[in-house]
Amino acid sequence: MVWMIVVAAIAVLGAGAMVAGGAFNGMRSEPETDDFVPTLPATRMTGEDLQQVRFQVQLRGYDMPSVDNLLARLAREIDQREAELAELRQKVSEPTSGDFLPVSAEDAE
Repeated sequence: MVWMIVVAAIAVLGAGAMVAGGAFNGMRSEPETDDFVPTLPATRMTGEDLQQVRFQVQLRGYDMPSVDNLLARLAREIDQREAELAELRQKVSEPTSGDFLPVSAEDAE
């Protein structure tokens, strides 16, 4: 009786190993890769776009080239926005020919 239980247990374990090994076409022959590429908009990024970014996790953390590429892009966009902001601030602070200049009471006489 004990021998029958041992043989049945071996048969069940063997069948489980065969299923796990793909003997019954249960697994694909080619490996599945986890190549997750974050989708970034072609235009300027917004805060919401940045919150939606997810990176591929690897053995020792996140995929470093993906993180480096995103940081480089954000640095370029911040530099562009700072330059545009400085240009707009300069335009606002400089009077143009059509602007009225403030006149003191002494100059009015």
